[in-house]
Amino acid sequence: MLTPEQNEILNAVEKSTHAVFDLDFIDRVNAAFGTNLRGERHSELEHGGFKGYEGPDCYGLAGFRIAPAIASHLGVQYLEKLGRGSDARSAIEAIRAHLRGS
Repeated sequence: MLTPEQNEILNAVEKSTHAVFDLDFIDRVNAAFGTNLRGERHSELEHGGFKGYEGPDCYGLAGFRIAPAIASHLGVQYLEKLGRGSDARSAIEAIRAHLRGS
């Protein structure tokens, strides 16, 4: 069953697949899905124009990493896509179907 909290998290990631989500958001993901995700350091230099990220170093996790990690944790298979955002949206679609029992 897809809970309101899970749906809210998936909506946020779906809308911002290339954003870096902060550690508080990662804690929400872990609580809602039973994952053990950890933030990683992001910097503009490391990512060479990382789409959706500009500014100083920060710790968090990109949306395009969150969705596939949730799918993997839940044992949900999805159609992998070439682009990172498209891949994340495909994972989210499969996660929703799985949790709704479709």
